[in-house]
Amino acid sequence: MHDFIVKLSYKIDSSVRYQKIKSFFRSLLEDINYPYKKYFDAFMIMLIVLSISILILSKTDKIPEWLVEFDLYFVTSIFAAEYLLRLWISHDIHKYLVSSASDSSRSERYWTIFKSKLRYMMSLPALIDLIAIFPKFRILRLLKLYHYMHGASSLFNALLKKRFEFVFLGYMLLGVTFTFGSIFYLLEFGINEALHSYLDAIYWALVTISTVGYGDIAPSSHPARALSTLEAVTGQMYLAVLIARLVGLHIVHSKK
Repeated sequence: MHDFIVKLSYKIDSSVRYQKIKSFFRSLLEDINYPYKKYFDAFMIMLIVLSISILILSKTDKIPEWLVEFDLYFVTSIFAAEYLLRLWISHDIHKYLVSSASDSSRSERYWTIFKSKLRYMMSLPALIDLIAIFPKFRILRLLKLYHYMHGASSLFNALLKKRFEFVFLGYMLLGVTFTFGSIFYLLEFGINEALHSYLDAIYWALVTISTVGYGDIAPSSHPARALSTLEAVTGQMYLAVLIARLVGLHIVHSKK
């Protein structure tokens, strides 16, 4: 079996037709300067908007059954094919097998290939593409737009490069929210009629730190009001830091 795979890899590597086909799809999916990419991007954006529109209309009004089936079968098939194509062009397995035919053991070669494909499959863009295939998660198809809007795609890639900072800010948000929520729960539970559980306290903390302030759960004691004031100020500072990082990232990206 291994000998057959190696021979096939050599054959693929020397096949001009195979290389042209793969180069075409790689350019179509990834090269922003490729002439036909803008047409492909426009087509995919149209499918995403259509799919989301069908989803919304099916929840609010009756629509023709053929339109629902068009979304479930045709549009889903297109997204599935696109995912498989992106998985295919993510790495040139045959080139690696040809170049390492005598450099390492069979197990090491196949393990390296498996890790390279798995690394792509576990990346955030690939996970979004995979989940968005399933009709039950059609709403996530909106997140696929970054593939077809160059500015959004570039910004997304820049965010990934700075993911440590944003992961840290995310953990800080969770820590602050649960800290204030826990203190609010200790201060208000049994006193505040609107507070029925610990989850209500976390909900209050998240609403307060985001400065939304629905008002359905409001502090009733002086210590809780002081806590609410402190968290509101903390939320403003957190948003200021987050916006500053995003603006800084945009400026750096725009200069490149």
